[in-house]
Amino acid sequence: MNDFCTQAPPAEFLAGFAGFTPLPAESIPLAQARNRVVAAQLTSPEPLPAHSRSLMDGYAVRAADTLGSCQSTPVLLSVIGEIATGISGQKLALEPGQAIHIWTGGELPQGADGVVMAEHTRLVDQETVAVFEPISLADNTVKAGEDYGPGTMLFTPGHRLRAQDLGLLAALGFTTVPVFRRPRVAILSTGDELVPPDQIPPPGKVRNINSISLAALVEEAGGLPL
Repeated sequence: MNDFCTQAPPAEFLAGFAGFTPLPAESIPLAQARNRVVAAQLTSPEPLPAHSRSLMDGYAVRAADTLGSCQSTPVLLSVIGEIATGISGQKLALEPGQAIHIWTGGELPQGADGVVMAEHTRLVDQETVAVFEPISLADNTVKAGEDYGPGTMLFTPGHRLRAQDLGLLAALGFTTVPVFRRPRVAILSTGDELVPPDQIPPPGKVRNINSISLAALVEEAGGLPL
């Protein structure tokens, strides 16, 4: 079996690319940037996430207030409010011995340093919650800037953008991206024996498959077939 396709290209073939340079950059809408190649270094303009938030439904608390809690001897905390997803938690502040009901994704209130999962609590009444398991600092939370801080490098020139990369850029407020212009590749398939694929070849003729295959390969490589 011929294994030519599995071998590395010869050095003289690769040397032919030495004279090529990237095409000029252009700025395109983020939604059109999948598989495009980044043309300039991209850095985070802001922290991600923008604020500290809960990863669980439960109660925002001071971790120190939960020390010593267990199934037989729960800690009782005063419930002073609720923070739903999409609502700022900065309007509320915790004092020792207090808790705030919080939903997954809710912004942590001032003074809170952890979240007790709802499964480890029981509401005694509308103003009191029993906590049956202690937590450590930052449990069940994500801190502001934990993923990316302002100025953090995201992508360098030459990176081919994937779907998840576009999601990251969208999360940081990017609406356009600088990318290298796609090369235009002219394809001219010649031969007296060729007929278009939609025709039945008469005797001596064959359908033109190279134009279709080459155009698809050009697109796979990031070019624009003509």
